[in-house]
Amino acid sequence: MRQRTVILSTPNWELSGCNTQAVHLLRGLTATGVNAKVVVTNGYAHCSTALEDPEDIKTEILDMRPFRTWPDRWNYFRSVLEAHAPCTYIPQYDYAYSCVSSMLSRDVIVAGTVQSDDPLHYEHVHRLGRYWNAIVAVSDHIRDRVVAANAEVAERVHVIPNCIPVPSMPRRRCRATDRPIRLIYAGRLQQYQKRVLDLPEIMRALQRCDMRATLTICGSGDDEAQLKHRSLDLVACGAVTFTGIVGPRQLDELYRSHDIVVLPAEFEGMPLCLLEAMACGCVPIVCDIPSGVRQLVIDGDNGYRVSVGDTAAFADRIAALYHDRMALQVMGERAHAMVNEGYHTDLMIDAYQRVFAQAEGDLAAGRYARPAGDSIRPSPCLRPIRAQRVLEMWLVKLFLGTRYGRRILRYARSSSKMVRRGIRPLVLAIPDRLRRRIKLMLRPSCNPDDWIVPI
Repeated sequence: MRQRTVILSTPNWELSGCNTQAVHLLRGLTATGVNAKVVVTNGYAHCSTALEDPEDIKTEILDMRPFRTWPDRWNYFRSVLEAHAPCTYIPQYDYAYSCVSSMLSRDVIVAGTVQSDDPLHYEHVHRLGRYWNAIVAVSDHIRDRVVAANAEVAERVHVIPNCIPVPSMPRRRCRATDRPIRLIYAGRLQQYQKRVLDLPEIMRALQRCDMRATLTICGSGDDEAQLKHRSLDLVACGAVTFTGIVGPRQLDELYRSHDIVVLPAEFEGMPLCLLEAMACGCVPIVCDIPSGVRQLVIDGDNGYRVSVGDTAAFADRIAALYHDRMALQVMGERAHAMVNEGYHTDLMIDAYQRVFAQAEGDLAAGRYARPAGDSIRPSPCLRPIRAQRVLEMWLVKLFLGTRYGRRILRYARSSSKMVRRGIRPLVLAIPDRLRRRIKLMLRPSCNPDDWIVPI
C-alpha cells in the first residue's frame, strides 16, 4: 500500500505556538520516513512576524489571488489535497479552508486538532468534527469538553499533548541571594486570554516588598502599547525589559538565563512556552486553569499555581523562591524532568502515527464513513475580514450620513484601495477601550448552542 502523505495547512506562517508545534510534528514525522509538508493557504498576506522556514520541512505556499470567490478557492484547495491522495490532512486552525473537509474523498483522511480551551477551537470541531476521521485534543480537559458538546464523535477523540525537543539538563542556578531573581514572560501581548496587564502589577508588588527582580517580556500583540505605557516607570528603573519578537533559538537562550517563567493566562491548551521554559529549568508560576497547566505544574513540587488575576499571590510565590535559592534549583530540575519524561517529541510522533493508523483501519473496516456534503462555511464571527468590513460600513454611515454613506459604500465595494486608504483610518480612530469591547462582542460565545451562526 502506498504510504500516505501528511499535509498540515495553516493560514499563515507567522511565529506562533501552533505553527511552532507544527514544525515539531512535521519534523518528527519526516525523520521517521513520512512524506510530510506544510501548506500555507494565505501565504501572500502581510505577516510581520514570519516564522523562519525550516530547511528540513517541505513548505508550499498557495497563491489564492487569481480566485475571486471563496467557492473557487475552496475548490482549488480541495484539488490540491486530492492530488496528494492518499494523504492525511491536518487542518490545524485554518478556519477559512478547513470547510473543504466535507467535500473530500475517502482517500483523504482528516485529523483535526483542538489546540486551545478557546471558543474558536470548540466551534471548529463542533462545525466540522463529524467529517473528521480523527480528532486530537491536547489535554484531557479539552477532550472532555469536546465530547460533552459532540457526543457522536466521542470514539474518534484522542488526547495527544503538545511536545517539544527537550534539551539536556539545564545549568545549575546561582543561589546567591544578593542577585536579582530573573523572571520571563513569552507570548502574545494581549489582555484577552493572556492577561498581560497583570505583569506590571506583579512587579510593583515585588518592589513594595523590597524584592530585587527583573522581568523580560518577549512577544508582540494587540495590547503591547498599553502594556508598555503601564510599565513606563518599571522600564525606567530597569525592572522590566521588552525584547519584541524573538526567534526560537534566541528564546531558548533567554529561558536558560532566567529563573522563573510567569504565565498569568486565564485559559490555555497545552502552552508551548511553558513546556519550553520548564525544559530549560525555569520554575513555572502560573494561573490554576484546567487545561494543560494542571497536567504540567504540580503545585509546590515543580512550580506554583495561583488563582487567575491574583497578582499578590504571584508576588508571594516569587518572594518564596527569592529567599530560598535551593528550592529554586530543585524545582527547576523537577520542571525539566517533568517535560523530559512525558512531553518529548518522540512520544508525540508515536502517538500521532497510532492515530493515523487507527483512522485508516476504521476507514477500511467501515467503522467510519465521512458524510457527503458541500463545504461548511465558517461562521461570520470567525471571519475577521468580514467583521472589520461590517464595522467599517457602520462607521461610514455614522460619520458621513446616510446619503453620502451609501455613495461611499458603493464605491468601496468596487475598490479595495478605497477600503484600505479611506475607511480603515476611521477604524483606527476608535478609542482603545471601545475597540477592545467591539472585539469581545465579535468573538463567538462559549455556549455550544450559539456556535452555529446562519450564513
